[in-house]
Amino acid sequence: DVPYTVEMERRLRDYHLSWIEEPLVPDDLDGYAYLTRELPTRISMGEHEYTKYGFKELMERQVADIYQPDVNRVGGLTEAKKICALAEAHHVPILPHSNEAHNLHLIVSSPACTMIEYFPNVEPADGNTMFWKLFTGEVEASSGHIVPPDRPGLGVELNRDALREYRYEG
Repeated sequence: DVPYTVEMERRLRDYHLSWIEEPLVPDDLDGYAYLTRELPTRISMGEHEYTKYGFKELMERQVADIYQPDVNRVGGLTEAKKICALAEAHHVPILPHSNEAHNLHLIVSSPACTMIEYFPNVEPADGNTMFWKLFTGEVEASSGHIVPPDRPGLGVELNRDALREYRYEG
């Protein structure tokens, strides 16, 4: 909630956090606007927003300092590019949620995207491991940098052995 976030930000301020991510439930827009306006540490949110229209409202209401759309949830790369264009128009940064190959390509193609959220060789804690099992060739960071692959498409390849695991044999 808002009072808890305010207190935690105060206690953590000496650590110079870059931002506080998703401190409130996604629909508490008044709370997000308050935190963004009142706290010196930046606030990020948006991984649970699903449309460009929703992101337009978030940006117009200035409810965060950083927006984090999830490409899987907003309808893919085309919609995510539109959200990035909105962010450019509102002069706010985008930091896509998660680090799958499609996010990397979105980031390198949009001036609104300032960095990548990167988790090396870590399968999601929520059990949603399908992406990690079905594709090979994810890029890895080196010395704090990621270089997009020079392979076609998203630069990953289908793992046909893993695909058999998910095949329906009704």
